[in-house]
Amino acid sequence: MKRLNFDNLLLRAKVWRLSWGKREKYRSYIRAQIDRTYPKRRGPLMPRTELFVDLLTNKGLLNQYSKVLCIGCRNGHEVDYFHGKGVRNVVGIDLISDRPDILVMDMHKMDFQDDTFDLVYSSHSLEHAFDAATVANEMTRVAKDGAVVAIEVPVSYPTTAADRIDFGTAESLLTLFGPSLNDVIWQEWQPSFSERNENGT
Repeated sequence: MKRLNFDNLLLRAKVWRLSWGKREKYRSYIRAQIDRTYPKRRGPLMPRTELFVDLLTNKGLLNQYSKVLCIGCRNGHEVDYFHGKGVRNVVGIDLISDRPDILVMDMHKMDFQDDTFDLVYSSHSLEHAFDAATVANEMTRVAKDGAVVAIEVPVSYPTTAADRIDFGTAESLLTLFGPSLNDVIWQEWQPSFSERNENGT
């Protein structure tokens, strides 16, 4: 797979329209994200994905006709797991892709029409945002009225150039969605290296 053309990718992002200084910061941001993601694109399905998707299925929030968007799905395991649950219409986006069902796209400015998806799924993606509020706005824009937005992020960890945001609490994360948020169906915090959280965050 060829490395991405950074300039073409940057053109997709809203922040490209900002000042030159912001554009250069964004260029560095994109490089940090790709450098982090590129070596991991062949990694295994994470147990947290199974947990999260199973929970959505068990709560009746998914069916074969659901239109699902996976943000930052990297290697396609999330997409495949949704398909394994009988969901027919699943598309992923990431900054890199080896697959036709994972589109090369920036989560800050998605190429989908308004009101497209029944479920917007983001597992360990939002903490990588350059501007989390912009991404939250995009998530709600592409979600249908009454859609489910399912998000998992790490908390209480040292941030880096790639892992940029520690939301700290669920309340801090939920604040991003403001008046678009209708109801919190489920939220949970799990300690590091526990049965339901294999990570150190």
